[in-house]
Amino acid sequence: MKIGLVCPYDLFRGGGVQEHVLAQADELRRRGHTVKIMTPKVFGYEGRKPKNIIFVGNSAKVRTPIKTSHEWGAIIKRDGVEDILAREKFDVIHIHEPEVPIIGAQIVAYATCPIVATFHALFPDTVAGRTIEAIRVMYSRAVYDHLTEITSVTNDAANFVRERTGRKVNIIPNGIDLKKFSQAEAHEKMPGDLKTILYVGRLEKRKGVKYLIKAYEKLAQQHSDVQLIIAGNGEEREKLEDIVSFRDIPRVSFLGFVSEAKKIQLLNKADLFCAPALYG
Repeated sequence: MKIGLVCPYDLFRGGGVQEHVLAQADELRRRGHTVKIMTPKVFGYEGRKPKNIIFVGNSAKVRTPIKTSHEWGAIIKRDGVEDILAREKFDVIHIHEPEVPIIGAQIVAYATCPIVATFHALFPDTVAGRTIEAIRVMYSRAVYDHLTEITSVTNDAANFVRERTGRKVNIIPNGIDLKKFSQAEAHEKMPGDLKTILYVGRLEKRKGVKYLIKAYEKLAQQHSDVQLIIAGNGEEREKLEDIVSFRDIPRVSFLGFVSEAKKIQLLNKADLFCAPALYG
């Protein structure tokens, strides 16, 4: 089959949905399918278009009230969407986060093939989160009726969709590439080696890295054989580095963006791995 995957976020920026889409594309190709990913073109992107990537419109950076930011697909010309779908003739289209403006809704409106949708996240139960959900519900009414099948990666996100549509939602949790982690080898610490706490993820407010640093500070005051390694970039990085510098917290390293190979290398050395909290 020829399958079109839709990612509404900046595909070239780290993130759970982006990694999910890329891994799904690899697995579908391994099973013999032809797969292309439709995603907005990031503002300011230069260079050659990656293979099997279709740029659909452009994206704009949006900062949400829950202290996270995304590159979301901006308005696309109708004839541009229709031309792409007519040219590609997909047998199935799988849209991730179909409620995120606006690429998913426009593709849904003009696609003639079956459409699968996956809902990844649920906003927190706060004033800001509930406000976003209210807007999301109004926007999504034009999307739900066009979906052939609906899946979700979490129970909470599935319940949210069920309550508003009455539809069956299949829960398919995020997968893990076991081959990637099978490369990890047990490491033997030599006398005097530091115990390593590792964080890998975006550096933005809702991830709570500030609290990890403050907790580590208390630990480091009592133990001189620990270190904190923070891998990832984001708009909070400078603030977090300032906290470490101002409070003179010892043995904290900021590595910035790291490759998948580097992540495995870091995991080999870590005694404790901290993953960012996910809503839903």
